[in-house]
Amino acid sequence: MKKKETSIEKEVEKTLQSFDRLQPLAHNPYFYTRLKARLKEVKQRKAGWRPVLILRPVLVVLLALVNVYAAVLIWDNGNDTQTDREAYVSALASEYALEQNIEDPFAINEQD
Repeated sequence: MKKKETSIEKEVEKTLQSFDRLQPLAHNPYFYTRLKARLKEVKQRKAGWRPVLILRPVLVVLLALVNVYAAVLIWDNGNDTQTDREAYVSALASEYALEQNIEDPFAINEQD
């Protein structure tokens, strides 16, 4: 067990010494200048006016208004259905000279 631990320690020491022997990589001398310029450009772009941030709430409000308008139209048409039906039946009855009870246009006339 002790032998295994010492071999592991030796391997770790060899690995750490290899880091000391590495030469620094050559880099472009203008890299940091370009990086700073690009970061500054991105920061300015984010700080500027963005139409997407304004359009989202406008679209949500517009969609809500369209939904409310559609609901109002549906409810209004639902309430007028009975009166429209009675007007249609009375117009047909007067046009064809039929005698029918307008109060209940769909009632079956039973004769006793």
